[in-house]
Amino acid sequence: MRGLWLTDDERRSITNRYYAGSDPKELADEYNIHFVSIYRVAKNAHFTHYRYCERCLSSRIHQKWCDKVK
Repeated sequence: MRGLWLTDDERRSITNRYYAGSDPKELADEYNIHFVSIYRVAKNAHFTHYRYCERCLSSRIHQKWCDKVK
């Protein structure tokens, strides 16, 4: 298990695939991390994005995953 030592590209890929509907356990096997870490990576990216995205902040309603990130 690698823990949460992931590159930015790996975190972005995990986040995009998670919100696209990929199975977290399959992602965990692919990246050799615990499946709970998949949720943490995606959730942290989601809130970090919300904090810095002007479109999401101005609407006060954050889309499930903003198209600006993809």
